[in-house]
Amino acid sequence: MMKKKNTIIFIFIISLFGLSFLLLFNKIRQTEQKKEVYQTIPSFQISDINGQTITEASLQEYGAIMFIYFNPDCDLCQEEMILIKENESAFLHGKIVFFSELPADSIQQFLQTLDFVPTHNMMFLSDEEAILIEKMEVRGAPTIYIYKQGRLFKRFDGPVRIETLIRYFTEEE
Repeated sequence: MMKKKNTIIFIFIISLFGLSFLLLFNKIRQTEQKKEVYQTIPSFQISDINGQTITEASLQEYGAIMFIYFNPDCDLCQEEMILIKENESAFLHGKIVFFSELPADSIQQFLQTLDFVPTHNMMFLSDEEAILIEKMEVRGAPTIYIYKQGRLFKRFDGPVRIETLIRYFTEEE
């Protein structure tokens, strides 16, 4: 009787271990599949703050593209934007795409408050439907993605030193 009880407990533990392993393996596989989504610039159709529709295809001409998720309430995002603006000459050979879930008028108001005038190679997208936010798995602000020839070159979660951004943005693949 005792032997049978121990066998049942042993089988239960082994089954529990096996199930845990399968769930963990499945979670890892799902995470890898999600990462594949933003390994290339994901497809999107979003309006910029001027009402112009922007798609991933409209960015194809640029070799280096930096996507920056920001939130105006984030002090780190504000500092990052100011540093990019102060060093804008280092980013002129590519495109910088800022995106937020805020409506266009709120982003414009934020830019005015910050006294931030975008250069010709900068654009601000209003991602109110969280298209890019979901596809790029944004976890917090700021999140920065650098793409080279349409492929993910580097991702940063949180603030980054401006020298590091410049290095990765201008570095050849």
